[in-house]
Amino acid sequence: MIRLKLVHEFKGDGAVVLLAADGAGLDALTAALTEAKQRGSSRLRGRQRVHEFVVDVGAANLEIGPDRVLWRLDDAKASEILDGVGVLINGGAPGHVYVRDMVSPAPTLVLSRDEYLTPSWLTAGKEPMFDDD
Repeated sequence: MIRLKLVHEFKGDGAVVLLAADGAGLDALTAALTEAKQRGSSRLRGRQRVHEFVVDVGAANLEIGPDRVLWRLDDAKASEILDGVGVLINGGAPGHVYVRDMVSPAPTLVLSRDEYLTPSWLTAGKEPMFDDD
């Protein structure tokens, strides 16, 4: 499972793009990003959206639409994201890492494993973090 959303205020950090995934979702993200680094582009089909990855010199942005997310990343940013995902996979427990210096739609991408996927005491009394993505 992979869920992605622009969150306008996240733990005092301002706007972030939050990617919440389980272990299988992180494995799929790793495969898609690795393929994009090797071939220049790749696709990952989710339940509601298609994630398209394009390696583009100097890029570090996401275009988030209702049925498509376009990830435009340079090789270094794609590697940084893969490193963060690797930390989460190898950690084997819920957690998150921050990828800074993104261009848009927010300056920070938060990669999260097994957090924010279902309602918890953190989200009690608030609207759900994600729609059924």
